[in-house]
Amino acid sequence: MPKLLKKCTFYSDAEKEEVGRILLYEEYDGSGKLIRESFTSELTLSIPREDVKKMEIFISKKDVKSLFEYDCEITPFYCPECDKIYSKSQWIRLDAFNGDWHDSIRGICPSGHERMLED
Repeated sequence: MPKLLKKCTFYSDAEKEEVGRILLYEEYDGSGKLIRESFTSELTLSIPREDVKKMEIFISKKDVKSLFEYDCEITPFYCPECDKIYSKSQWIRLDAFNGDWHDSIRGICPSGHERMLED
């Protein structure tokens, strides 16, 4: 059974509304499993053994910028250009399709910066 190493909750800067939770588990082989719950969806991401300690530090410090730089899908609530965390209602959500296939979710923050929120 995976062991919970770290967890944190993020809140929007302006509204102090919960926007995401991140949980980091250690797998039996020393690798990690990150679970992110947010307004886009729940994401599960495998973390290589050599990155587990680094992820523990990022999560302990609630280092949203470093989490975003590691993988932007971990922090769909974060705008790196504003360096701010926004709630679901503050983002303009753009669903991108490739034919009939839902390809990704893009978003525009209140300041007009566009980014991929989830692929």
